Amino acid sequence: MNQPSQGDPAFGLRSLVASLYAPGAMYAVGQGAIIPVIALMARHVGASVPIAGAMVGLRGFGTMIGDVPAGALVARIGDRRAVLAATVVQVTSSVVAATATTTAVLAIAVAVSGFGWAMWGVARLSYATGVLPAGRRGQGIATLGGASRIGTFAGPFVGAVVISAVGVSGAFWVAAVSSTAGCVLMLSATRLPNAVSTPPGHEPASLRTTARTHSKALLGPGAGALLIGALRASRQALLPLWAAHVGIDATGVSVIFGVSSGLDMLLFAPAGWASDRWGRKKIAVVCLAILAAGQLVVPVTHSFDALLAVGLLLGFGNGVGSGIVMTMGADLAPRHNRAAFLGLWRFIADTGGALGPFMLSGLIALSAIGPAAVVVGAVGLTAATVMGLRMPDLAKLRSTD
Repeated sequence: MNQPSQGDPAFGLRSLVASLYAPGAMYAVGQGAIIPVIALMARHVGASVPIAGAMVGLRGFGTMIGDVPAGALVARIGDRRAVLAATVVQVTSSVVAATATTTAVLAIAVAVSGFGWAMWGVARLSYATGVLPAGRRGQGIATLGGASRIGTFAGPFVGAVVISAVGVSGAFWVAAVSSTAGCVLMLSATRLPNAVSTPPGHEPASLRTTARTHSKALLGPGAGALLIGALRASRQALLPLWAAHVGIDATGVSVIFGVSSGLDMLLFAPAGWASDRWGRKKIAVVCLAILAAGQLVVPVTHSFDALLAVGLLLGFGNGVGSGIVMTMGADLAPRHNRAAFLGLWRFIADTGGALGPFMLSGLIALSAIGPAAVVVGAVGLTAATVMGLRMPDLAKLRSTD
């Protein structure tokens, strides 16, 4: 594999378009199509409002439980085979979800879809960490996040077209097709060999050993990654549920998500530059604070235009943090046994993604959608303050073993 040197100033991100960025965008088209309608599909098959909100969390739960085994799998079989396995899982789960007629079947399909996303995510992050020079890592991984955001931006609009023709299940058919296309492109790229992250002569450490050796990194900055994941995921459940509450249909929700994702998408380049220049901590705190503020104001919106404005605010907050969680993990990952560490890192971050919608659904069950949004926003602002005061410098925690 012809990897650029860590110190190579001439390294160009365009060299990774075919093997990393374009496949990521294609894969994300399907994710962008289904995320806005998971809760609506649940309602379509008979789920209650709290259960529909929790259904979004099931995707995050599937991702969370898939991260650690995905890390071990990538370390053993390499990026190429892991990408293929992830795509098989993703396509199968999308087809099952599209044809589901009961809440139970849909729930299983959504959770399995998250598992496939975990496998894909660990494989691409391991590959990106290995090929990106340290001084360009923020920009490179933010661009990876930006590629996903391009797909996420296109996804709701593609989904809206298909939904208008075949119904809400159409979004899951979009996911099946786009996942296949992304896999084919990534596997055809000559820059993606079937290499493992553990070099010859170094046996992959056990998960327990990896967790113990890097506990400070995983429990310190990892807590910040968990909180960002929780706020990002809770907004994905909150917006469609509030939209339905005020009478906005599935097509309107897809448009709101699409426009929000458009603003989000435009910020990946400056976000990566700012991350390299000003540090990961500052960017993470700003991202979390804006996401929290956006959810605080959701209950005062009662029209499409007002909710669109909140969607734009949330898109801005998410865009400011483009790639920040992945970059933090890449900064902390050891050179040896990289994939296993990244699987653990993503497990922590995705735990937040799983807990966010469940926390929101529990609050809705106890009170109502509006008060639940206020509580989540307040928790987020508190977390941003604590993170700004307590999160340690990543450079002091990074291990190079």
